[in-house]
Amino acid sequence: KNPIVANAGFTAFNVPITGTSNTYSGDSNTTIQNDWSGGASVAGALYGGNTPDESGGRLNVSLYKSGTLSSQGANDFYIAEGIFLIAD
Repeated sequence: KNPIVANAGFTAFNVPITGTSNTYSGDSNTTIQNDWSGGASVAGALYGGNTPDESGGRLNVSLYKSGTLSSQGANDFYIAEGIFLIAD
């Protein structure tokens, strides 16, 4: 784990999604710690009629900390490498 991302408490996150018709969206509910800011959001659509067989969408992740250059992690930013959608 990246020690700075771990310091922010954001090495993993959940995004509850809600849907309307064939679209879905949601924002992360993970608490970010130690003066870091940011979060994650997803939005997309399912395609394939009554039996969706394809999904297209976007994932936005931002994790940032502003401050003096002497602050650990100040002016750093991070992005996500992947996403898993799990139906519940």
